[in-house]
Amino acid sequence: KWATRGIAVFTRHIEGDEVKWGALEAESGPTAHLGVWTAGISYTREMEEWNSMWEMEIINRAFGEAYNALLNHLHLSPIVTFDYKKGNVTDAVYIKADGTKGTESDNHAYLSLRETLRAAKKDTVTDKRPASVLLVNSADLDDIREAIGSREISGTSYAATDGFPTVVVYDGYEVTISQVTHKYEGVQQGEAYYIRPKKGFKELVKHPLMINTYLGDVSKLEAAQVIAETWRGVVAAVEENVQKIKLPTKK
Repeated sequence: KWATRGIAVFTRHIEGDEVKWGALEAESGPTAHLGVWTAGISYTREMEEWNSMWEMEIINRAFGEAYNALLNHLHLSPIVTFDYKKGNVTDAVYIKADGTKGTESDNHAYLSLRETLRAAKKDTVTDKRPASVLLVNSADLDDIREAIGSREISGTSYAATDGFPTVVVYDGYEVTISQVTHKYEGVQQGEAYYIRPKKGFKELVKHPLMINTYLGDVSKLEAAQVIAETWRGVVAAVEENVQKIKLPTKK
């Protein structure tokens, strides 16, 4: 619902004067930035001749892993790096083993995590943005799976949580190349995100993944340079579709 438009104005022309120039401007509204993302690998004649393990599939696998990491980063980094306002954050709920309200120092881990997740789910429904995906850190995955299942504590049975959403793990990505570390931020341990997908998220693709091979530097006996590129970006209406959860701290 936003577009670029042209604006112009007619003025009386006086001989010798310059024509009054109009302009192109954007209508007010949300904006999205598409970036050009690139990666490259070169290989030499020596690698072809002396490395018995050499094959082009090595480069293809490297590009494939890097591309998947980039897509995860583009899609999920707006969620994990967003500065959430109070209404989009559910604080940890602490419950004792007897079911009464507790504190950080005397809580029951299962009951506290269970009630925190339920409180976050209720917050999304109350705000009319019911979530269907839960984004978590792998270190919290087992506890979360346990918390949404049934359990009996001190003679009291707790039923499994109905209608619980899909759980997705995202720890980010890190790789070191030539002693330089490149890192994509993931979900931090102790945090999680309830997401209503599709409503406010859109992928914008100018060019999908393209891989081209070019002649290498002959003076260095470089056989070829392989360059991968993609032109893309995302629109992410995070505030209208995500609830951040602060998970309880274990005693």
